[in-house]
Amino acid sequence: MRRPRLCIGGVALAAALATGCGAERRLALQPIALQDDDRYDVPAPQVYERDDYYDLIDRTFFDPFEQAADMPRNVRKLGGRPKQALNATPLDEVQDSSWFTQRAFTHPMTPAAMRRGPLRGDGPDLEHPWTIVAGKTQGVTPGFTIEDARGVRYVIKFDPMSDPELATGAEAIGTRLFWALGYNVPENYLVSFRPEILTVGAKATVKLQLGKKRPMTPDDLDVILAKVPRRADGRIRAIASRFLSGKPLGPIPFLGVRRDDPNDVIPHEHRRELRGYRVFCAWLNHNDCREINSLDLYVEDGGRHFVQHYLIDFGATLGSASTGVNLRSEGSEYSFDLGQMGLSLATLGLYQRPWTRVEYPSIPGVGRFESAHFEPLDWKPNYPLPIFETMTSQDAFWAAKRVMAIDDALLRAAVESAEYSDPAATAHVFEALRERRDRIGRRFFARVNPLDRFEVVHAPSKPGGAAGPAALRFEDLAVAHGFESARSYDVVIHGPSGRIASLKSECCEIPLDGAARGLGTPALDDVEARLVVLAIRSRRPEGGRATPEVRVTLYLQPSGTWRIARIERDA
Repeated sequence: MRRPRLCIGGVALAAALATGCGAERRLALQPIALQDDDRYDVPAPQVYERDDYYDLIDRTFFDPFEQAADMPRNVRKLGGRPKQALNATPLDEVQDSSWFTQRAFTHPMTPAAMRRGPLRGDGPDLEHPWTIVAGKTQGVTPGFTIEDARGVRYVIKFDPMSDPELATGAEAIGTRLFWALGYNVPENYLVSFRPEILTVGAKATVKLQLGKKRPMTPDDLDVILAKVPRRADGRIRAIASRFLSGKPLGPIPFLGVRRDDPNDVIPHEHRRELRGYRVFCAWLNHNDCREINSLDLYVEDGGRHFVQHYLIDFGATLGSASTGVNLRSEGSEYSFDLGQMGLSLATLGLYQRPWTRVEYPSIPGVGRFESAHFEPLDWKPNYPLPIFETMTSQDAFWAAKRVMAIDDALLRAAVESAEYSDPAATAHVFEALRERRDRIGRRFFARVNPLDRFEVVHAPSKPGGAAGPAALRFEDLAVAHGFESARSYDVVIHGPSGRIASLKSECCEIPLDGAARGLGTPALDDVEARLVVLAIRSRRPEGGRATPEVRVTLYLQPSGTWRIARIERDA
């Protein structure tokens, strides 16, 4: 089943190949399907289990790629030449799939849609009693699961007593931003309820240490509620996370594939949406982005059964650690950062780590989250993750342009969803996210030639039906977002026999008349003779070094019109 899947689905992109599955060069000679058909009906895979503490030790002290024979050793370097993402299409994008859905970058989004995010209803019924079906009294994050009067179940998550609005605000904002960026996330509702609405169900249990359970009592509920803050009117603010439909299969493995899922054929460290996740986590300082904060579900849709992939638990973002504010080092160092520890040891403690000099505002509801010292390339999660170690400059650009698509209006709507009681909290989080967003754009747009949204435009047909003059139009994202002034573009056009023409353009439109003349009259069935490559570099008007090259392969169709067949970026 794997081989047919490989030639039909997202890896091979059969509609986008020039000569079929396994060809050396992939070309989009036909329209690429918007949806990767990775939802074949498959048997339920086994539950994947990975101990959280073992994961920390394994990723920190051992080479996560030691058993991955196809993994180059230099994948850790963003500026190196590791293998490019295997699910990137010939047009340098990814298809919608069970992993990812194009949203804000490709589809205009309103602030109202951002504020709504993934929420499809109104959340739990607040007018009738909630029945607690399970609780957790141990540990530093008490909580419980409820069933409302409509029979819908929610996990109820609270703020720490020391920091009201901290975790719930981060969860509300993070849910909407990761959803707008394209990921599957739960419906996380911000609610405010009175404790009197709660009743302990007859079959409710509490989870104890070591996974043991026992029947839950009203005293257990009192213990849980004693650990959470209350508002002046006695209400409790919380996140009500609606149960996801499907059979839980454990977290997403960050290395390799689920071998018992025939739909899962791309090693996860080579999926662009997982590599680019590093940029999104850096933006929100989601340093706790380990496997355990993801979830695979075996779901049913339209009679098909397949695995759907989710990101969950965003309470530890924006400087929150869910149970309190972040440590100062989180986002700047790994939990066991051997490099930084070695520097301190070698200098007998004289080396001052950069994060020790950062000052944070003291605003209720806001964690250790700022933008003045944020450097996207230096950001680190709590420990090394394989999906981040393989990220290339091309993956980072793909992610950065999606971050930049969250404009100020959308960003403000996401932040306002946290409903902070202090306006200063809303203002600070918004400004920090906006500045971090722009730093991501500046940094990663500078590592490639950030030309995007390529399209071929044809003038009206000439008398007799012949196609009119054509041009390749594009957008310079560095200019569009104000990072660069107007730029000029050096273009070299190559055909099957060599260079056809060289030209300079002062605007984002390149005429294709010379390219068509350079091809002559190729045979209708000779694909190679109908291809031209436009190698484009951008340059500031005042001169200076040109950007890396972006190459756009164009195919002259038998109809006489052009089609974009491939986009490649150097770094």
